[in-house]
Amino acid sequence: MATQLEKRNWQNIRGILQRMNALRDTRCRVYHNIDQSINSDLYTTLTFNSERFDPSGMHNPGVNPSRITFAAAGTPLIGAGIRWQSNANGHRFILLWLNRTTYIAAAMQMSVVAAWYTHQNVNCIYEVAAGDFVEVRVRQTSGVALDIKNVASMSPEFWVK
Repeated sequence: MATQLEKRNWQNIRGILQRMNALRDTRCRVYHNIDQSINSDLYTTLTFNSERFDPSGMHNPGVNPSRITFAAAGTPLIGAGIRWQSNANGHRFILLWLNRTTYIAAAMQMSVVAAWYTHQNVNCIYEVAAGDFVEVRVRQTSGVALDIKNVASMSPEFWVK
């Protein structure tokens, strides 16, 4: 017959294994399957209507399609990648936005010649709490609306691991 101490130890081990399994499945990669138009000089939060994988239900394309939400605390890798419509004017920005209060990563790039697309990626490792969510914001200063181009497996993509 198991002692009280042995029962508690097994309960602790079971709890640790459950948390490890939850962390293993804390991964998500989402995308948007059509171009998204971004007005000049306005911060715009991107939406993502499709999922490549999401085993732990971190993203809901029908409710808050811009968010990836964390069910458990941790220190994940968070990132996004986009391709801007070609345009030779202005700057391009991509930012990771935690809980709509804190920018946790950003990248800025000058535009390139009109015939070339501008590609941007942003990544960070950041400590999050259960219930936190992250979104991708973009901005451009070309003077006209530009599209975030849909490119298979490349843009716009948003991930957590």
